[in-house]
Amino acid sequence: TDESQLMASLQRLDSGSDTGSLIFVIAPINQVTTWLERTLGSLRQRHDVVLLPVDDPADSELPAMGPIIFSNAAGELLEVDTDNEAGRRAFREDWEQRREELQQLCYRLGIGLIPISTNEDVHRSLISGLQHFTGRH
Repeated sequence: TDESQLMASLQRLDSGSDTGSLIFVIAPINQVTTWLERTLGSLRQRHDVVLLPVDDPADSELPAMGPIIFSNAAGELLEVDTDNEAGRRAFREDWEQRREELQQLCYRLGIGLIPISTNEDVHRSLISGLQHFTGRH
């Protein structure tokens, strides 16, 4: 899975990088898991880390398109009526809650967080995020 590949890559980085390295983690992450917290915490002990979660607008906002069938990582199917405004709002609120948990994790570990959206200019988002951390505006 993508999660296990990311974990393996981060573990290789942790053991193969010189202490004090600046590590940028660019990945479609928006959920705190035990392995993510443990791996990022381990990386942070020896390195400066900046997490750049890649967001697709569809991850947080469902467009109204009628009934749609989704599949989760376990292969389970779920039908969602995307015309239902309350359902779309719940989908958005769930995403926002997971993002808040990710922000809290980064804060606790002293990790920078710069969200990047697939519908925005990546270069501008990165420059803006880095300016925020360096205090330059």
